[in-house]
Formats: sequence, C-alpha cells, structure tokens
Amino acid sequence: MSFFRVFDPGQQFFDDNGSPANGYQIFVYTAGTTTKVTTYKDNAGAASHTNPIILGSDGKFPGNELWVQSGTYKFVLASPTDTDPPSSGETLMDNVK
Repeated sequence: MSFFRVFDPGQQFFDDNGSPANGYQIFVYTAGTTTKVTTYKDNAGAASHTNPIILGSDGKFPGNELWVQSGTYKFVLASPTDTDPPSSGETLMDNVK
C-alpha cells in the first residue's frame, strides 16, 4: 500500500486575525462529497489521525504530517465550534490526487 504526504511537514494554519489556528478542525473527505476518509500520521500508515483532525495550539497537525492513500480528496478547514460537516468551513483543496 502506498501513502502520499499532503501539505508540507510542519504546515501551519492561521485564523482570520493571523494567529495560529488553535483547535481548528481539518476535515478530510472523498473529493466532492462529505464522506470522511482515513488519514495517517506517517508514510507507513501505522497510526491514523482523527477526522476531523484537531490542530494544536501552534496551528499544526498532530505529529506535523498528514498522509493519505491513493485517491482523490477534499480538505476543509473549520473553526473549533463548527459542525460536522462544517457549515462555514473553508475548502483548502478539492480534487487532490
């Protein structure tokens, strides 16, 4: 099974005020849907992230990396208080292969 890294290691996200996106959520779906998919913390797929992934106080992924299997994905950033699926999230990327 092959895994592919999404985002740069240590990728940091910020809120609208320019502060680290502490507690923000990243939802990962099959592209064009709200069907959640499993993401991983390393290139071996040994440990999975939660979905949504909750960003740390520094606005980064736990473990600083996000890996997926082959497929097509959509990534949505949402505030800590948004719903599942997000009602006001920002689509970061869609149709990522």
